Amino acid sequence: MRFSLISLLALGTLSQAFNQGAINAFNRVHPRRYDERRAAVPEQPAFEKRSKSKFLNKNSEKFVVNGTAIPEVKFDVGESYAGLLPISQDPKEERKLYFWFFPSTNPKAKRDEVVIWLNGGPGCSSLSGLLTENGPFLWQEGTLAPVPNSYSWTNLTNVIWIEQPVGVGYSQGKPNITNEVELGKQFIGFWKNFINTFELKGATTYITGESYAGYYVPYIADAFITANDDDYYKLGGVAINDPIIGDRTLQQQAVIYPYIESWANLFYLNQTYMNALRWTHQHCGYEKYLKKYGTFPPPAEKFPVLPDPNADTNPKSNYTCDIFDWAYSAAVDSNPCFNIYHITDTCPHLYSQLGIVNQGDYSPPGAQIYFNRTDVKKALNAPTDVTWYQCTPNNVFGFGNPKSSRSDTSLAPAQNDVLKRVIEHTNNTIIGVGRLDFLLPPNGTLFALQNATWNGKKGFQKYPQDKQFYVPFHIDYNGGRLSEEGTVGQWGEERGLTWYEVQLAGHELPGYAAGSGYRVLEKLLGRIKNLGTIENFTTQKGNFQGNPHERDFTVGTYQQYKADTDLVAAWLASTAKACGYPAHLLTSTAVQSSQPKGGGRLKGKARKDAKKQKPAPSRGPVEATRPKYIIAIKDFFPLDYFIGVLESVRSVLRPRMPADTPSYDSIEDLTNRFSGLNVYEPSEEFLDAPDIVRPQKAQDDENTYEAEPQNTLEDAMIAYAIMLDDLTHIRSHIKALWEN
Repeated sequence: MRFSLISLLALGTLSQAFNQGAINAFNRVHPRRYDERRAAVPEQPAFEKRSKSKFLNKNSEKFVVNGTAIPEVKFDVGESYAGLLPISQDPKEERKLYFWFFPSTNPKAKRDEVVIWLNGGPGCSSLSGLLTENGPFLWQEGTLAPVPNSYSWTNLTNVIWIEQPVGVGYSQGKPNITNEVELGKQFIGFWKNFINTFELKGATTYITGESYAGYYVPYIADAFITANDDDYYKLGGVAINDPIIGDRTLQQQAVIYPYIESWANLFYLNQTYMNALRWTHQHCGYEKYLKKYGTFPPPAEKFPVLPDPNADTNPKSNYTCDIFDWAYSAAVDSNPCFNIYHITDTCPHLYSQLGIVNQGDYSPPGAQIYFNRTDVKKALNAPTDVTWYQCTPNNVFGFGNPKSSRSDTSLAPAQNDVLKRVIEHTNNTIIGVGRLDFLLPPNGTLFALQNATWNGKKGFQKYPQDKQFYVPFHIDYNGGRLSEEGTVGQWGEERGLTWYEVQLAGHELPGYAAGSGYRVLEKLLGRIKNLGTIENFTTQKGNFQGNPHERDFTVGTYQQYKADTDLVAAWLASTAKACGYPAHLLTSTAVQSSQPKGGGRLKGKARKDAKKQKPAPSRGPVEATRPKYIIAIKDFFPLDYFIGVLESVRSVLRPRMPADTPSYDSIEDLTNRFSGLNVYEPSEEFLDAPDIVRPQKAQDDENTYEAEPQNTLEDAMIAYAIMLDDLTHIRSHIKALWEN
């Protein structure tokens, strides 16, 4: 059976709306979130120190960086090494790449394991990823000073940030490449020198990156595979977020209108402009293309290449089919501070220590670019005579000429067998996106994969969003770096390739969604089974980020959840009872009232007459006379049952939809995900009826309710399910709480 994106997203959309309503129901500040989880930064150092380095030797000692002497950083960033290494073994080689290598702060990390991080561009420095996304310390846009990063990838393993190709950042020499194959050869020459310098022969290498690293990572990985030398090029897997991996017209132009329509509440473009974009989407053939080829599984034939709307050389051309740029211009008109990488941003533009690269980047007059400061260069063993740019103005594929119009001549890795070879060699390839990324919308990247073949089949056979992406609940110290938690998106996996999407992340995914990026790296390294694993982070005891003493928060956090559960349960029970649901649905452990029993629950007119005859309540104490009901909330523990019910509802409704309902065979149907529903117009009586006000407690219900009895330890499982902390510690805390 063939399904499209829309038919599988509809249920998730409805569930999302339901959950949002639940979140807003109580509209109050939650003391747990703002008092305990967002605690002050602890006094102890953020980074552990090794008593003896595993990487310091006579060859590496010249690259040592003093972790206590990095300008503007008021804490020790720990052991690291930085400098230049040549791209070949030729003693006269003048072309060199710059690196900054951080051994892991985790004493259990494997020595013979290294993660490479690459930013894209082409021509952008990987130091921007270190400083704003996943490094041991961060100085993100709009912040006052560097802060420790509790989600540093060095918590998990040894990580190196490399400025490449030649011509980027602090790197030395004149660029001389024209394609990705040449880039890969130069990179593995550098890597061999790195392995020798730090005595890492036989180490497993994982290659990661984002954006244009969608080209870099697969081609470099392919160069590792081709070299066939596990002493230097033992490849463990690759992970890329928000990558350009396929045809650009397909990844950007064809999918941009459905993307804007799905986020219409954010873009807020006027209807005239939306109509113009829709006309362009249809006129240029994008709509028909998506309907035909955006299916799961995809059509067997290769997708035809869409015309590049920017390749028109006619000087009178108005680039009609360049819908991406038309849409971008409209977005900037609506929101002058629109961020192409993160569509929820609004004014003002935030100041970046890395300088101006894109429209919207802000740098006040007289401001210095951090990595262009002489004191920073000296601290990082970088050449002081180089002008550092976050993204070089020189063309790295045009021999360093800033005026050159040359571009990378390689096909995208999903358009040839490069990505295929990498997936089949590692069976550990992860590609993901942030849904707030306008530059490379999620469906464009997914569409590119649907046109690729790996491990015997073409594309994903079913829509790879059928599982929940989970980030553990945890304590965050409010030291400038906070993370999302719980269900953050969806994922799927087929034949060695994992696909994921994060709802509230932009283009630079690890920077916007720290916990998600961290979890992806855990998956890449084999520390967790998959992205839906509901268990703790692998680097900390319990499901917290930070030091073991944070478990002291368990009791307070549990008590707050207990109080909230009582509140919700009381409202549900009293409201249900007021609406006529029989009392026997409550647990048999109810405390009996001292009041005489009536003749059963009245309904309709009899109920109204009885209420009129009911005497006014006395002014004396009433708590002692109110029945007390115990609601067995623990019976609702298996949430999988709820998911199963929703899936059953979907199965029941599908055959009952009208025969003329769209078949939902294409990505295009994302633009009208509810078109298959029968919507009944409300009657005048319904519209004129007063709103139903949710009572805090049913007016005629004098009973009191409590979630679970206070003389049992069974509710330990509730705390476990909510906090996902170590079960042993939770049980001991709760036992002590009840006994005392």
